[in-house]
Formats: sequence, structure tokens, C-alpha cells
Amino acid sequence: MNDLTQKFLEHFGCPYTFFARDTKPEVIEESYLKALADCKGKGWYPALVIAEEELMYEITDQPGREQLIAGCGNNGKEILNSKCDIEDIDMEEDEEIFHRKMGKCPPFSPVNHFASFILFEGNMEETVLLQIPVENPWELIAWIPMGGWNECLDPGEMISVAKYWYEQYGAVPAVFGHDMLEFYLEEGVSSDVSVILATEYVAFCPDRLNQGTKTGTISEIAASLIDEHIWTFWWD
Repeated sequence: MNDLTQKFLEHFGCPYTFFARDTKPEVIEESYLKALADCKGKGWYPALVIAEEELMYEITDQPGREQLIAGCGNNGKEILNSKCDIEDIDMEEDEEIFHRKMGKCPPFSPVNHFASFILFEGNMEETVLLQIPVENPWELIAWIPMGGWNECLDPGEMISVAKYWYEQYGAVPAVFGHDMLEFYLEEGVSSDVSVILATEYVAFCPDRLNQGTKTGTISEIAASLIDEHIWTFWWD
């Protein structure tokens, strides 16, 4: 374990599991899923934290935990609407495009693995699985605040969005890096809501549309979200 990881553990002061740089992604995922199942009703939630210097800087440079939790409102959807011109999107037309694409293309394979560890396998930083003492999963954002730069929401906005997404879709913040955030869902969303969710997805992380699609369309994202258990966000 390197000095930086030790600093993370000292900062959080939580029970943890340590993963060395050469740990297989499936081992990390299995440990997270077991912890998520075990934490129910115990006053804590698991979080995978990638020990990066930039993330440590963001965590220590953001507002305090109590302040972020106290400021978390029921305005997550409104925040997303304000970040994307959702009202300017012709939802009926986009849904028509979406259903037409789904009819012509083979179904997208749902994403069921954390991209943070697959993308950097063999070259990843040390990682810790923390048992963070929070009653609600969106409060993990207050313990691991990141963002507030470029088009990444600031932690105050992010925690409200995380609350909304948990209550609406069951999405739990799971993996934290300095420029990546991944959510886990026990049950993926259906096609009935995927177009609306796709617009929220882009409002939360515009790079998902600009750099993460082949067609540059909301409908492509909507199709990929059906039955997906992992939501991966990355900011340039």
C-alpha cells in the first residue's frame, strides 16, 4: 500500500478492503456487490475509491460533509433540466427515432461491469472499498465530493441529482475517481423511460454524448440504457 492510499484511509477513517494495482476487475466487482448486499439496514454504504492524487485534492478542497448533506434538496430533476435544453428536444420525434433504431438494430448488450477497472486493468491505481457511515446512498457524494470544474456539476448539485436518481431509478453511487463516477443499479430501466433518462444523462455529463456515442444522438444513449446495471460518467 502506497503513501497516498494511506492518506485516503486516514482521511476517511472507515473500515475498508484494499485492492492492489494488479487486482482483477472481477474481484473488485464481486467484493462491491457482496458489500452492497451486506450493508442493508446497517447504517453504511460501500464505495469504491480510486486512490488518485487529483481526487484527494478535490475531496479536501470541497465543502464539508455536513454542509453538503444539509444542503441536499429535492431538486435534482430541476438541476438536470437547467443544465440541458431538455425542453427544446422534441421528445416525440426522438422516441420515434429511438424505436425505429431499436427495430432495425440488434439489442445493445447491457453494461454490467465497472468501466473504471476494465479500462485501466494492469495500469490502475490502488483502490479501497470503504464502508462509509451514511443512512442514504446519495450521501456518499458528501464524503467523496468531486467536480465543480469544466462541465462537471459541483458536489452540491451532484448530491441532489444522486438523491433524485436513487429515488427514481434505484441508482447508487459506487465508484469514485477524480474524473469518473459510476452508479450501480440492481434493476435496469425499461424502454418506457430510457429516452427521458438519456436526456438527464447528457445533462449530467455532456461528454457522454459528445465523446461516448457513434451517432451523437440521444436515441443511441437511450437504447444503450435499457437493462443496464452500470452507469459510467467521465468528464474531460
